[in-house]
Amino acid sequence: MKTSIEFQTAKKSKELRSILVMQQDGKQFVRLCLNEKSKYNNDTTHVFVETPTQIFIQNYSCGTRDTSKITKICFHFWVYEHTQNHINTFLNSIKKESELHFRVIAYNSSDNWDEAGFVNHKLYAIVDNKEFLLGEFTGKDNSASPII
Repeated sequence: MKTSIEFQTAKKSKELRSILVMQQDGKQFVRLCLNEKSKYNNDTTHVFVETPTQIFIQNYSCGTRDTSKITKICFHFWVYEHTQNHINTFLNSIKKESELHFRVIAYNSSDNWDEAGFVNHKLYAIVDNKEFLLGEFTGKDNSASPII
């Protein structure tokens, strides 16, 4: 899906602090969070810019876990000017006419991890048919997991 003009402007902002890739209540979208400083005092408020997107899900669940239907996805990434180079590379690759999609590889773990209750999820961004690995979660299958 093409990104909005607001998204294009927000992704270039020096006030960009985080990115969320979400699926919630049947909606799939990317949310950018910016810090906006007050003109009159030292207060900071958060401004959110959303654009719809499409998330392709590859679900590799097996065994006793009933995960045939993934209802919520929420991957969160902090954006720091000098330390998150892969995030900046991804953001810089998005042009005005770019197609932006995401691919989630869910429950991609071994039998040993399944027995221990661990899961592995990966999030890839697809910009004009180029894939970027944005993040990976490895941990317990609980509320800290980005996939429910």
